[in-house]
Amino acid sequence: MLTRWIAFSGLLCLLNCTHTVGARAPQAPESDPPGQVARVSLIRGDLEWKPAGTSSWRHADLNQPLSVGDEIWTANDGRAELQTGAATIRLAAGTQMAFLNLSDEVIQIKLTLGTLRVRLRSLEEKDAFELSTPNAAISLLRAGDYRLEVQPASSSARLAVYLGNAEVHGLKQTSVAHAGEELTLTGVETLTTATGPLRAEDDFDAFCISRDREAERSRSAEYVSPRVIGYSDLDAYGSWSVDVTWGPVWMPSRVPPLWAPYRFGHWIWMPPWGWTWVDDTPWGFAPFHYGRWLRLRGNWSWLPGPRIHRAIYAPALVVFVGGGSPRLQYHYQLASGLGVAWFPLGPREIYTPPFRASRRYVTNVNISNTVVIHPDRIHQSDPYRQNYRNRHENGAVTAVPREDFVGGRPLRGVAQVPSPADVSRTQISGMAPPVDPRREPLVRGGAAGGVVNGPPARNSPPAIVRQPTPTRDPSVRQIPRSPGERGAGRPEGRPEAPTRQPRIPADGRQETRTPTRTERERSRSIERERSPSSRVPAERRRPE
Repeated sequence: MLTRWIAFSGLLCLLNCTHTVGARAPQAPESDPPGQVARVSLIRGDLEWKPAGTSSWRHADLNQPLSVGDEIWTANDGRAELQTGAATIRLAAGTQMAFLNLSDEVIQIKLTLGTLRVRLRSLEEKDAFELSTPNAAISLLRAGDYRLEVQPASSSARLAVYLGNAEVHGLKQTSVAHAGEELTLTGVETLTTATGPLRAEDDFDAFCISRDREAERSRSAEYVSPRVIGYSDLDAYGSWSVDVTWGPVWMPSRVPPLWAPYRFGHWIWMPPWGWTWVDDTPWGFAPFHYGRWLRLRGNWSWLPGPRIHRAIYAPALVVFVGGGSPRLQYHYQLASGLGVAWFPLGPREIYTPPFRASRRYVTNVNISNTVVIHPDRIHQSDPYRQNYRNRHENGAVTAVPREDFVGGRPLRGVAQVPSPADVSRTQISGMAPPVDPRREPLVRGGAAGGVVNGPPARNSPPAIVRQPTPTRDPSVRQIPRSPGERGAGRPEGRPEAPTRQPRIPADGRQETRTPTRTERERSRSIERERSPSSRVPAERRRPE
């Protein structure tokens, strides 16, 4: 039954979405945020985090999203796991790393100190995965299992390839590491590589292998797109079933009384998406950034998006409501004063991003997260006039004091559940909360605590990169590129101009298309005039 339903839903989506997936965006592609992030999926000991554009370190939260420029430090007793759509990155104690790039096609990690191990599950033709060290830039060429260790004190790095292949790029020379080999890298201006057999596994390796085995046994992989971050955590905290109407659904178990989606967690401000939900539960990433929620037979259930589409991350799939007082339009009236209230989007309901995005992005973020019956009408949808099913579900709306929302505080204990009568007096205020980021403190941290010391200060040489980074970073050194090489000839610090996504015809085969001369010239013009770092989330100004 499951196989027949998946085949039917896949055919339905292909037939409905053929003419929209490759639709050309009227805005420049640079206006779109990335389709993926990284997630903090496990913390043991102390894990510290420095948000991009800030100088302060703070404790990281479980389920914390990470993006370009974010730095991570595992204290001497710490250990952590980070997940992206195609890879899992695990950090040993005393490791400092940063994301130099984290886009739809490029993952670029700078390892300053310590040890990490990467399990790369897939690497598509246009994808790139790069590990940058003070000695060399390491390109992972195939899906596989890799370990990298950097020791600035000895000016060396060590790369172990358990499965796959890697290319090591020094400033002047290149070498290749094959499966079963370990390379020791010394020197910078003149890189010396020594190849030998793999060393014996240690406790950190055993930890990584154990986590990989758990993920490989995940039953949830049968129901979700492979790029959905955090799906493997669903197995231990709920159960799957196939509904005759909705298809595969996942139902959480052991939730607290009065639980509802987007109630137990906190909000943070995260450019370029804006207000972003961080859930408290160990499984609380995939169901809150992908798919849709509905109450099924009295229980809240999560519906993943179609497996045939590459999953696109969203900061929070909710609708905000205001009212409760004649003078209020966007805020929600609480007994204690102004509040913020919301409920989860339901199946087949259109998500209208509260940030600037192209038509192509809006189409893809919807069809990858729910079945859309009329995808050609997505851009005709008025978020203020949709008939949202969860708005009418008893207990679906969550309301909190405005200061708790803005302050990124844990909502457990302060969240309120409006009565059905109070909800009936509310009005839809859209997908953006009534909090103008231009007039409020921008909260990047939240529940885990205040400022911490961070890693010890050290003088280390800049990391060497081969892929261009989205922003000019003084802590990296770009390898010169040959004229015919992909990415060559662009100013340092500028990414490759994205090309139009291929159209997916009804037979399921991807159709590739070479951009026309006019399109190539337009892309180069856009690239010169605009930089991704200039993206600023655009929200509607709203009356208080």
